[in-house]
Amino acid sequence: QLYNEKVSDLLRPPNPSPKPSAATSLAIREDPNLGVFIPDATQVIATSTKGVLAVLRTAAKHRAVRETNQNSASSRSHAILRFTVTRGTEDAAKPGMSKVRRG
Repeated sequence: QLYNEKVSDLLRPPNPSPKPSAATSLAIREDPNLGVFIPDATQVIATSTKGVLAVLRTAAKHRAVRETNQNSASSRSHAILRFTVTRGTEDAAKPGMSKVRRG
């Protein structure tokens, strides 16, 4: 998430530090092949829609929210999500092997 100009990983347990503003911000990088990425961000393999939703629920629990006059659980951050979808199909020319397409 991006909150107070700091990037944190929503899939890691929050730091119990008494000074939340002292938390270290993760670096955002850009690569010609990878595009924009965060090197130290947690990567999770999900093999189903149910698995993806479980990861999103975990992340949502760690998001920064605060009460306002208009909303009791107003989001105070921006979530940054990156999905890589990989699809495998059986290779007819090589039984037991798969062709992998990533995109």
